[in-house]
Amino acid sequence: MAQRLGYDGDILMGAGAFVFDERSCVLLIKENYGARRFSLPGGAVEKDESPQEAVVREAMEEVGVRVIVDYLVGVVAFPPEYDLPYFLGFAFRCTIAEGTPFRASPDEIADVGWFDSDAPPSPLSNVARLLLGAAASGQRGVVLGPMPRPVPPLGG
Repeated sequence: MAQRLGYDGDILMGAGAFVFDERSCVLLIKENYGARRFSLPGGAVEKDESPQEAVVREAMEEVGVRVIVDYLVGVVAFPPEYDLPYFLGFAFRCTIAEGTPFRASPDEIADVGWFDSDAPPSPLSNVARLLLGAAASGQRGVVLGPMPRPVPPLGG
């Protein structure tokens, strides 16, 4: 039996890629908008697209690499707050199949880099902050939520 989320409005979905190198450093982008947080390569799931398809598309658009989805690390649910709709953030452990990460979308991405997963930069996006430990330790299928958004978004 399906369970209702308790919300009748729009639901937005996003998908992000946890990619680690041989030193266990995590690939992060720095947003060139809003709160200018460090985040996973990823973005909105478009109409008629699965979260897995979205994360592959977004990794190519943002950091110029083709990724393969290995598994679902987790899902985080955020209820409507700050005039934002219900949001489901999917995070996948991914492997780079082709390419070297670079700032493929300079208008959207301020920087791309590999960071120590035990001491990540700040501020981190909500999904990255909540699931980085799970991703680094190989956990799968973590479900969190509904989680309050700790910081209202700034400017978009």
